[in-house]
Amino acid sequence: MQMSANVGITTCVTCGRQYTVCRACGKAGIDESWRFTACSYECYRISEIVHQHFYGEISDDEALDALYDVPLFDETKLTPDMADYLSNKLIGESAEPSPQ
Repeated sequence: MQMSANVGITTCVTCGRQYTVCRACGKAGIDESWRFTACSYECYRISEIVHQHFYGEISDDEALDALYDVPLFDETKLTPDMADYLSNKLIGESAEPSPQ
């Protein structure tokens, strides 16, 4: 099976899964498409939450609440770097989301 020149294989920054991505999306003005870095919207949300926490845009409690709101969030299905960040910076400090 031959792939189109507009389709490539990349690796999800959150879970490490390989997936196909359409390179034409960038040419259509969608340079910020989550599909360039994540295999699913859930993985994209996790990477965005970690990014926001890393740069101090959200607190530990806000990050934990946001992570637990991501459907299908499973900390065992993350890349080693992502899992280390979460366990060392967030999940290890507080295993439960803050009360609403």
